[in-house]
Amino acid sequence: GRAAVAAIERAASLALAGRVDAVVTAPINKEAIWAAGAGQLGHTEMLADLTGAGRSTTMFLVHDLKIFFATRHMSLRRALDAIDVPSQRKSIAESLETLRVFGHDRPRLAVAAINPHGGENGNFGDEEIRVLAPAVEAARGDGADIAGPIPADSVFYQGLEGRYDGVL
Repeated sequence: GRAAVAAIERAASLALAGRVDAVVTAPINKEAIWAAGAGQLGHTEMLADLTGAGRSTTMFLVHDLKIFFATRHMSLRRALDAIDVPSQRKSIAESLETLRVFGHDRPRLAVAAINPHGGENGNFGDEEIRVLAPAVEAARGDGADIAGPIPADSVFYQGLEGRYDGVL
């Protein structure tokens, strides 16, 4: 754990000094860094604190598809409780901004559904109806090129086929 914390601190220091252009991380053992005294939940939060960033975004890159997280470092139960229309609007805005940073002048974003088959009109959960669809509609009203909620068994395939630049 101490070695992981030291490596993250060193990477942040090198980036802030301009000695590296980027920091790429691999998974770390959260329990080990907590045992070493890290006060943050993971390296994303550590890097945000070390750099003074006002916000942080977790993004996975699979080929050219950027994949974003609406929540992180919490149980599924807590994640479901944590999402609401304002938080999803914020996640959408941050995802779109990150896509612009990566050179997508008019980013195409898809929002993945949470429940099996996109909830099937509330039969398998209603988060798509109550939370995701209103957030997507609001972003679309703001001019975003956004689709969703799209069932997870389809959206990532569609993204890898080039239909979207990112998936939230």
